[in-house]
Amino acid sequence: MTDPNSGAPVVDCNGQPTYSGEIFNSRLAQQSTLNNAGYCGVPFGYANGLPSNVIPSNVIDPLAARLGPDLVLPKALAAHDLVLLDQNPRVRSQPDGNAAVWVVKESASLCVRYLRMKGATLFLANEVTLEDPQQWHSIPLAGRNILDIVRARIVWICREMEKEPAGPADPAC
Repeated sequence: MTDPNSGAPVVDCNGQPTYSGEIFNSRLAQQSTLNNAGYCGVPFGYANGLPSNVIPSNVIDPLAARLGPDLVLPKALAAHDLVLLDQNPRVRSQPDGNAAVWVVKESASLCVRYLRMKGATLFLANEVTLEDPQQWHSIPLAGRNILDIVRARIVWICREMEKEPAGPADPAC
């Protein structure tokens, strides 16, 4: 790529030429004098001297997810819904109980649950146990990081309403 103002080649933080469509690791962007914009990007990797455009699985941090089947999902949700996730550590470290639903790590899997905090204990409820706090699953937080358990708050839900369109596409859209 070239700088549209100067015609100079645009390079990444390693001094390598950049390409249209190249994927950069935004967490590693830096201020730099290598380019007129004052910044440079770091690609995820190279293959045969060219950017690989492969994001390693250990750096994927989903903002959205499709829910899997769960017999005790909160009422507002259904299997295969798409959800937008708020992964802000400040929000996750102090979950409130205002009818929010959360993605939590329970045993070896991730699931969606209602949360309540009482002292240094986190309580998880599902649709079946919600009305009976005696049945809520308790997780003592002493010596544990709550962020390892509370992974995200669901802030938006999208549901596929029909598989096939009911008619031809509206040309006005």
